[in-house]
Amino acid sequence: MGGYKHAVEDRINQLVGVTVTSWEKLVQDHRGRGDVIIKSTYVIYLLLFGGIIIYSGLKVFMFSVWAGGAFSGVMIVLVILLIASVRRLNSSYPEAYKLSSAMLGKPIGITA
Repeated sequence: MGGYKHAVEDRINQLVGVTVTSWEKLVQDHRGRGDVIIKSTYVIYLLLFGGIIIYSGLKVFMFSVWAGGAFSGVMIVLVILLIASVRRLNSSYPEAYKLSSAMLGKPIGITA
């Protein structure tokens, strides 16, 4: 959302001819940097997530080795997807800004 808002602010400033909005430029330097509370919450989530996976995995392995192997495979795939989605989320701002900037100058296709 930030990339779109930044592109809209840039377009407004361009149309007016002076800087009237600059919020996204102000917060751009701080984007992606979390404070201590957010980082500690992430650590707690990570510990809970890891603990639940390990506990569940042990219970499934106690039931059946084959089921435990399947469980481990599914968990590995899900963790890889989670890591990939977090990386994508954290790197989507520049792409959103570029695409939004390109779309802002085009007329909206409304048919009567």
